[in-house]
Amino acid sequence: MKTLGTGIKIAIGLSVGLMLGQGKADAADYSARRTLDAASRTSGLGRSSVELLSRAKGPGQDIVMKTILEKYRTSTGGVTTSGEYQIDQQATRTRISGSGWYLQVHGDGTMVRYRNIARLDAGARLGKPVVYRMTNDELEKRGRDFISRDLSGFIKLGQNETLVPFKTEYQVDGGQSASGGSATNLVVASTVVFSRTIDGLHVVGPGSKVAITFINDGTPVGFDFDWAPYARTGRKQEVLAVSKILERGKRFLPTGGTTKLQRFECGILDQGARRRDPSALLQSACYFHQMSTRVGDAARNRLNPADGLIRSAHADPIPAGLTVEPDLKWPQAMALCTSSTLCGKPTTGETPPNAAQ
Repeated sequence: MKTLGTGIKIAIGLSVGLMLGQGKADAADYSARRTLDAASRTSGLGRSSVELLSRAKGPGQDIVMKTILEKYRTSTGGVTTSGEYQIDQQATRTRISGSGWYLQVHGDGTMVRYRNIARLDAGARLGKPVVYRMTNDELEKRGRDFISRDLSGFIKLGQNETLVPFKTEYQVDGGQSASGGSATNLVVASTVVFSRTIDGLHVVGPGSKVAITFINDGTPVGFDFDWAPYARTGRKQEVLAVSKILERGKRFLPTGGTTKLQRFECGILDQGARRRDPSALLQSACYFHQMSTRVGDAARNRLNPADGLIRSAHADPIPAGLTVEPDLKWPQAMALCTSSTLCGKPTTGETPPNAAQ
């Protein structure tokens, strides 16, 4: 938890997921995401039923790790795996750390992260004022070029699937001289995030996302993806009207204080490799992105109503199906489903926030 100068405390309940975890400035959504929010608020999923999907198993950590490692062994660019390295292998992920870079592969090989920390640090010397950051159009073009050239073996699209630009985020370094001059904020890296649509429906959640990070001279220095092939089941799931989904959400979402719905996104939920229930099908859901405000310090708040507040950000997926399928990694689905002996367990209090998109 960090306290701002105004006395307002921010309790972040979101995982950054694919993004760089440092300062961000003017993160910008593409039209696809803005349209998704507007359409979801108006009509939910915009259809009466969706096809249930399964997340197919990936090629495995070892194969993916070896493929990427060998691909960049002789590279001198922003993505390289040259030089000596160490391997740290755990039950759910494998990490290789080299001189100034690391590569991490999770689960069945469908989730990968690469960072060239040395080039990121060096790129900080190329910092630009925020107003001169890369545009969304430029980042989309650079991102698509990198995916088609370097990640085409991993980012594959099935029938009626599309790769859509979703949002951008900027890593910002700020500082002030010891003499007390004006503060400066410089963009040192930019990230573009792509998502997937299937039959016109967005995939919501951390799955089906790919992000590419560039320093200001356009050099790619990092990438992340959580991207599994999907298999169609032929089974249909009827979905609720948006008014019923909003009503259902009240059962699970945080209460107390003042809550504002900042973003509402409906589609097929993929919780990603880390939160995957291997036996579960991908089904309809709506993500409630909310900001809750409550009084944390009553004494300070009495003196100033804008002070002593705690603000918590939450991103919670609520099932949208008329009949909900079981998913052991999704508490709200398990509370609502009926086709498993583990279904229907009562849910009390605030549910743990899921990873932010």
